[in-house]
Amino acid sequence: TSTDVVYNLKTNSSFPVKVTGNHPMYVRKLHVERLRKYKDGIDTTRRVLGNPEWKAVEELEVGEHYVGIPINKESVIPKNNNFQLPFEKESFWWIVGRYIGDGWTELAKRKRKNGIVLSKGVIICSTKKDESEKEVITEQLNRAGFDFWVEEANTTYKIHINKCNDLYDYLQTFGKYAHGKHLNKDVLSLPKKLLSAFFEGYMSADGHYIKAKDLYSFKTASKELAIGLMQVVNKVFNRPTSIYVLPKKTETIDGRVVQSKEKYEIKFYKTKRVNREKSFCEDGYIWSRISSLDKEIESQSMYNLTVLDDSSYVVHGLAAHNCGYIISPAAVSEFVPQATVLNKETKERDTVTQYTMGECEEVGLLKMDFLGLRTMGVIDSVIQEANEK
Repeated sequence: TSTDVVYNLKTNSSFPVKVTGNHPMYVRKLHVERLRKYKDGIDTTRRVLGNPEWKAVEELEVGEHYVGIPINKESVIPKNNNFQLPFEKESFWWIVGRYIGDGWTELAKRKRKNGIVLSKGVIICSTKKDESEKEVITEQLNRAGFDFWVEEANTTYKIHINKCNDLYDYLQTFGKYAHGKHLNKDVLSLPKKLLSAFFEGYMSADGHYIKAKDLYSFKTASKELAIGLMQVVNKVFNRPTSIYVLPKKTETIDGRVVQSKEKYEIKFYKTKRVNREKSFCEDGYIWSRISSLDKEIESQSMYNLTVLDDSSYVVHGLAAHNCGYIISPAAVSEFVPQATVLNKETKERDTVTQYTMGECEEVGLLKMDFLGLRTMGVIDSVIQEANEK
């Protein structure tokens, strides 16, 4: 559907999200709680967060509301009969993580007695600047049970994995090229031990660590991969992340001048920084403070998602809920109790039910998910024209 007003929502631990003002997000609000008042008039207070609730974006306040980023709670080792791969081994997932950071697949032409055939290949790269890096990779390959051979290039080692048809096919589910890679459906649901090995493999390729600050970081040209890896950090370490967008620039790589793509740098601390963090982990969520909420007047095509048996979902990691409207054969007040809330967009009071979606449906009402004000305006105009005729 379409709308003329959108909000650009940004938290300290998420990419910006464009959303309509009536779209509910899962949030907690910061408020000041008075502990006691001394005789000399000095107040003793503390800042605390309220209980989680679904709240329309237009009612949220910058610096006061924290949006929930749900942490994947599943612990599942893939059982895919299409691939004969050691999914249960930490070393396998380390190799997959390393491949995501610094590997690629290729189809090579090989001469055989019966002619030219295509051979599937998987290559993982290692720098010559640190010989121990190659040794770590080959050790993980041995543990995972893969055969390989090493090719020496100008500034790198190319480690070729032999007899890797299943591995080649499985790695296609992660996309290709630095800007096109992403996490597949298996990774985020892994047990923490295997997911930790995956992340360690990835960080061995693209990660950086500043010991003096205990600061970890990595860069990627793929936005989808950045979002997925942020969720990996959330699950493995129960820690929030910060995002920095690095614009395109001219770089020199292996003696070649290239125009690099836009990159995304993700930073995080494994240990809590006292009184300095704007996001934190609690009750299976990363709660991230809203850093900006900009209202924009522009025509946009918007989409409202509905998940089977659950109208909540995540967008860029943030917990969102679709926008619901109740359809009733008579006045809604005849079926369910109602309340009024102030609509900050129109400065008028809107009527809402005091029942949840499921409870409304139990009493015979129909809940529909319409996103944006223009849809409702069109419906209202059609009804008026029908009544006039």
